[in-house]
Formats: sequence, C-alpha cells, structure tokens
Amino acid sequence: MTSCIVFLAIHVAIPKVLKQYGMELIINQEKKIFEKEALTVQQLLDIELPDKQKGIAVAIDQQVIPRSQWKNTSLQSNQKIIIIKATQGG
Repeated sequence: MTSCIVFLAIHVAIPKVLKQYGMELIINQEKKIFEKEALTVQQLLDIELPDKQKGIAVAIDQQVIPRSQWKNTSLQSNQKIIIIKATQGG
C-alpha cells in the first residue's frame, strides 16, 4: 500500500490595523493629516495660511463659519473644509 501526503495551502487574509495619529481633514478636496488630534478653524488656518488670512471664507461640511467663530469652532476628523480666498478682478 502506498501512502500519499497532500498539503493544502490556505490563504488567510489578516488585515493590517494601523493606528492613525492626529486628524484627517479634507481641505479643498485634498485629504490632509495633521499631527494634532484637536484643531479649531483658527488653528487650521494658522497652519495652512499663516500670512494670508485676510479676505478668506471658511465652510465646514457646506456651512459657512463666520470669522468671529473661528477660534471657538472645533474640527472633527473627516470633515470637508472649503477655504475660499477673495480676489480682485477687472
């Protein structure tokens, strides 16, 4: 009697779990990750536009945020932010 050994290859998918540090935001349709886990609109603008904050408007998830509320408006991961800069034309 002959013996036959059969090996079966089983492929098991093991998902990689990566801990994401910081906050992921979508700014003007571009995904960005920030080191800080908590940001206000003002802190975001200080990072993104440190010297160009005059004449801009900010919307979070299609809701305009008045300049007077930038310091007090907290951002949450995965929010969609639009930053618009007014320009002169003629």
